[in-house]
Amino acid sequence: MILKTLRLEYLFSVLTSILLAIYINNLEIINYIKFIGGWIFFGICGNLLNDIKDQDRSLEFSKNQLIAFFLISFLFGFLLMLESFIYNILNLIFFFTSAILVVLYCFKIKKYAIINKFVLVFSYIVFPYLMVKIPNISEPTFFGQINIILGVFMFSIAGQIIHEISDQEAFRKYQIKLSRFVILIFSFISIIFCLVGTFLLFDLYLLPLITIPIGILFLFRKQITPKNVHKRAGILVGNLLMIYFLFLLI
Repeated sequence: MILKTLRLEYLFSVLTSILLAIYINNLEIINYIKFIGGWIFFGICGNLLNDIKDQDRSLEFSKNQLIAFFLISFLFGFLLMLESFIYNILNLIFFFTSAILVVLYCFKIKKYAIINKFVLVFSYIVFPYLMVKIPNISEPTFFGQINIILGVFMFSIAGQIIHEISDQEAFRKYQIKLSRFVILIFSFISIIFCLVGTFLLFDLYLLPLITIPIGILFLFRKQITPKNVHKRAGILVGNLLMIYFLFLLI
């Protein structure tokens, strides 16, 4: 019940981008333990807020209890991140921007099929990456990292579309042919960006990033309607990618 309520399996989306930023910038993961913990709690906050708003899942806890869990998680996350905010005001700005976007997504933007993808990806992938990257600017790797984050951004958008269609949410109103075209385009562009980034950074350990968009291209080589099994497969692969980068760092 705890796993079902907190939906910990979705945390890979934010944690992978943080681990990727730490790895590419040759940083020590031990120095980011509290930062990572803070984002874990913030990710849980997003999951709880979504359930507070939608109430479309059968959970043991009431709405008021979910609100209490949300407030506790927010407090824990904020305290773990406090040191990061004190030393870098940009991190505080990025965090509150991300928090505002998540709130807007849950209460206003979720029904808009295109814009909601960009809101989620910026909130959970781009901003956490930048919070690690900006204090550690390294000119020789700048353009390589730009390509990597763009590649991750693109296949994240494609994954969000698959997720949304399988859940019968906003993107379902579009014809499956159009949805498939968008998914394939974003996945193909993602592969290009990831390959260019890997070449510029001269790091073969980044090649696994292309496995997700390649998998999406293979899956949608024929016209299919995304189902729950496709969403679950994406979550599984995302968690495997997170574990991969974790092993690179420890």
